[in-house]
Amino acid sequence: MRYRTTLIALLATLLLPAAAHAQSWTTGTIDQHIFGEQTFTYSTDPLPAGVTSATLTFVYGLWNSPDVPMDVSIGSTLVGSVVADSGYGSPGPTTVSWDVTSIVASGVNEIDVVAGTTSGEAVIGSLTLDWVAPATTTWSTGQIDQHIFNGQTLSYTVDLPAVTSAEMTIQYGLWNSPNVEMEARLNTVVVGAFTADQGFISPGPEEEVWDVTSLVVVGTNTIDIEAFTGGEGVIGFVQIEYVEGGGGGTDADGDGYTDDVDCDDNDFITNPGAAEACDGVDNDCDGSVPIVEADTDGDGEATCEGDCNDLMPNTYTGAPEVCDGVDNDCDTILPPAEIDDDGDGWRPCEGDCDDTEPGANPDGVENTEELCSDGIDNDCDSVLDALDADCPPPGDDDDDATDDDDATEDDDATDDADATDDAA
Repeated sequence: MRYRTTLIALLATLLLPAAAHAQSWTTGTIDQHIFGEQTFTYSTDPLPAGVTSATLTFVYGLWNSPDVPMDVSIGSTLVGSVVADSGYGSPGPTTVSWDVTSIVASGVNEIDVVAGTTSGEAVIGSLTLDWVAPATTTWSTGQIDQHIFNGQTLSYTVDLPAVTSAEMTIQYGLWNSPNVEMEARLNTVVVGAFTADQGFISPGPEEEVWDVTSLVVVGTNTIDIEAFTGGEGVIGFVQIEYVEGGGGGTDADGDGYTDDVDCDDNDFITNPGAAEACDGVDNDCDGSVPIVEADTDGDGEATCEGDCNDLMPNTYTGAPEVCDGVDNDCDTILPPAEIDDDGDGWRPCEGDCDDTEPGANPDGVENTEELCSDGIDNDCDSVLDALDADCPPPGDDDDDATDDDDATEDDDATDDADATDDAA
């Protein structure tokens, strides 16, 4: 049986001070020629969240008259419009810059240069995006090189302020085969899974990085790394890099999440780190309510509450049983009266008077000598065999030429009813 051991790291941690730094992306000098109604799109490097300033610089010029109007946009937002009316080669390119702090978004930004209607030809010399990244602080265990085995959990705690962004990094590797499968959790929420399958010493450790902005809380945060299978792994270090801030949000419900990330700051069990509850609410603030919490058929009960078929409004916990072959009351037991044991297409609750006999059901017939003497109520009319009105009279064998109804039998001139019979 797999064992579990929790190791609390009692090692000194490192807290590196916050520092803002300038960063830049550029196309370099590309000298891209552009004609009327053409569009060129350029993708920037990923930007962090919360940049404190950003400037876009555009270098351009005219190659062949007439003038070329151009629009420059980031995403769907127009940054500015220019007209290439001065020679790119002589007298030289034109440079314009725009403040785009309020336009850029975290991640990759798409920059479009669109030429208006013209027969001229312009040149895009270069595009450069400069930004100042927000001041970041790094918490780290330092290089601990902690060994971990199957079934063990390493735990670390870190106190954090309100943040606008946070990334967690784990360095790891394999010490002894077989491979070690591991899972990282932050405040009990699974952040990611990874496998140590590469030597920690040679060829060297690997790293996993996750955005944990929505998972960190103000105050104590707990990081767990659990090994599930394999041999012996190594955790080199664990760190969280964050940007302090959060827009001055408040935590009205006291669940550790401020209202700038908490989708319902009046509900203690609703926040980005919460587990989903069966209440029809987006408890974990991921923008969706699990389908099992929806009452699809409108019968007042969701699947997670016990509705065993949320597409049938007459099926829910405690519903009255209906003769339909369905477990309407969701007790996992189908009443015997709703089961067609003999496979004749009729259930007892539909009128099958003998569900062990395929020949007995409301569609059955009881009108031949054989059926009228088999001891079965074949047509389920509650009248058995010869007593059934559909059965021929006793001794009547279908009125052939020699039976009781022909001219030479009991009813002819020589039988008991004629002038020469017993009544003569």
